[in-house]
Amino acid sequence: MLLGLSVWLVSPHLGRAVEWGWPTLASGNPDPTVTAHDATTIFVRFNEWPGCHPWDEEGDTSWLTPVITYTPTAVIITLRESEAYVNRTPRQCGMYDTWGPEPIHLGQPLGDRTLYDGSVSPPVAEPLH
Repeated sequence: MLLGLSVWLVSPHLGRAVEWGWPTLASGNPDPTVTAHDATTIFVRFNEWPGCHPWDEEGDTSWLTPVITYTPTAVIITLRESEAYVNRTPRQCGMYDTWGPEPIHLGQPLGDRTLYDGSVSPPVAEPLH
């Protein structure tokens, strides 16, 4: 019996997947204002961020292309390097070791579905705090 089949079609022009997670307070505790189940914008932090122009400007997420998959029980967000970032000139660009929070816009509310970071395989659940 076939329980499920996922086909991931990703543009060959997109770069590698970038991990994300929930923002934390200076104390290291989860930020309680991150999101709600009825939100269509969530705020996430990144383990890395380009240190070159124009992406080193606060709020410039154009180096990322979100690939968001919606199922009845899950929302999987896979953030990939954008075509513009992959094809940048000059090629060298240092990386900050953390950045955020930055917005990710969902096409529909999360609801009671589980949110997953699709940058790793298998995807990692990112429960709301």
